[in-house]
Amino acid sequence: MTQTIKFRSNSISKNEFLNYFKQFGSNVEQRKIFNLIDNLFFVSHDDITDFIKREKKNIFGRDPILIKDKSSVLVREGVEVYSSSNHKNESENLYGTFKILTNIRKTRTLKSLKEKRVWFNSNNTKTIIIFEPYISEISTLIDELNDFLETNREDLVDKKTDLILFSFVSTKKAKTKLIKLLKQFSNSKFISLHEVEESKIKPFIENNTILENVSESQQVLSACRNIYQNITKDEALVVFQNLCPIESLKILWKKSEQFNPLFLNEFENDIFEDNLGRDKIYKLNTELSQKINAYIITYLKSKSEDGNWVTIKLLPRKIIDKVNERYLDAKEKESKESFLDFIDYADIIKKDNFLKKVFGMKGDFGWLNKINELRRIPAHPEKPNPSIEDVEYFEKIHTVIIENMNKNNL
Repeated sequence: MTQTIKFRSNSISKNEFLNYFKQFGSNVEQRKIFNLIDNLFFVSHDDITDFIKREKKNIFGRDPILIKDKSSVLVREGVEVYSSSNHKNESENLYGTFKILTNIRKTRTLKSLKEKRVWFNSNNTKTIIIFEPYISEISTLIDELNDFLETNREDLVDKKTDLILFSFVSTKKAKTKLIKLLKQFSNSKFISLHEVEESKIKPFIENNTILENVSESQQVLSACRNIYQNITKDEALVVFQNLCPIESLKILWKKSEQFNPLFLNEFENDIFEDNLGRDKIYKLNTELSQKINAYIITYLKSKSEDGNWVTIKLLPRKIIDKVNERYLDAKEKESKESFLDFIDYADIIKKDNFLKKVFGMKGDFGWLNKINELRRIPAHPEKPNPSIEDVEYFEKIHTVIIENMNKNNL
């Protein structure tokens, strides 16, 4: 490992590796983490620079490089470069390398896709590059790129602008989704150094090829969650020599008062600027609320007579009255489950022993009240942005509750 893995410009010493592993406790726990580090999908600086040099003509074709006014510096004009809002700041270092090797003007900044609008007339844009070092199918890039393309569709088509999506590592599932977006534009290309199956970079998903079996995968995940409880199964083992993406496994890059990672990503706090924390909570809440609603309604119907779950046997009286009133107000055109409020789940759960087992966090249901408060933030601009701790709490609840529902499949 000390011979092959570097971070930034430095090799990682034997003592640094040993101190890192010691943070996980016993030798047994350390060996579990060693298996992860031994299977990192590592991309070196040389791999990156060679790839950029090799792909320059594929990106720009025969577009000339111009001599900058009053100097002998060669620059490439008419280029705008974007990245997803979550990855913009952490990608700056790699973008600097890309900019130098492709002769893009030094002052050409990396923009966020959330800016959306490209001002074609003012800067004579000929080429738009979406620069995203790591792309997975859960990346915010997919939604943001879709919005970006819809906003600029008319100009992109009329101006026949070249549209390049450039990456160093992308999953095959992500590529499939992105190709569907790009194929609407005749001058588009998807360029990636590595296109990989999820199973080769995500150690905790089903049928991964990194760990031997489900039992080992669960044990290693448990060892990781002893450090950060909100680790999800979608986190990857991708590390670039100059960057460990925030979508990679948190024990690789996330620092706390009690834990020092090998590949520090100091840009984590940036994702909570510009309302990104709100976006994260909105997406987590959408999935969690839908899954809880579907699970509870399915269970109640299974316990009811003839599918009529709105009865005093299954629901508190106040919820029955509210649901029936809203149902009648809507002229009986919508299903009754659509009239439940999130906070109603707490009273429904407490009425049934099976639901208490599934949704209790060590017998506590206080999480429902806290999640109900946090989930309101995206809909209320006057409320302050959520903190990192708020989002991490939501992620933890999201992970644990969905796993509990899957374990107790109806």
